[in-house]
Amino acid sequence: MITIKKYANRRLYNVNTSSYITLSQLSEMVRHGQKIKVLDAKSGQDLTRPTLVQVILEIEQEGHQMLPVEVLSQIIAAYKSPIEPLLSRYLERTMASFKRLHPLASEALETSLDAISQNHNFAPEDAANGSAERPVQNLAENEAITELREEMQTLKDRLKSIES
Repeated sequence: MITIKKYANRRLYNVNTSSYITLSQLSEMVRHGQKIKVLDAKSGQDLTRPTLVQVILEIEQEGHQMLPVEVLSQIIAAYKSPIEPLLSRYLERTMASFKRLHPLASEALETSLDAISQNHNFAPEDAANGSAERPVQNLAENEAITELREEMQTLKDRLKSIES
């Protein structure tokens, strides 16, 4: 766990490296899977959550808009409502499942795309020349697309069962 002290002037100090850091550097630490804890330098109050929200705000302002307005609106509406704890747990578990399953889904998609490219050697010049093999190729491509859809549905079903 990396401890960060936040001073009144909003500067962040990494206790582990004895150096000041920026919100961008803090963001990189989180992206690399490092666990952080941000504490008020004077009172010792835990400021991790508001600091991470500040990091998200900075990233969003840079043009990386991952959180749709509708999602943000629903989160705001859930605050101070009976579903707040439920939504919090749901979001935490959904993100944990996504983190765990993302590599599997990426690998399955990559494998499917590799299989399509290896089994269906489509050359653009064949299409331009009006190759006689085109109907056979279309059939093979349709079968590959069907296989890919089935694999994606299987992955979706697995994700749903793990989230439950």
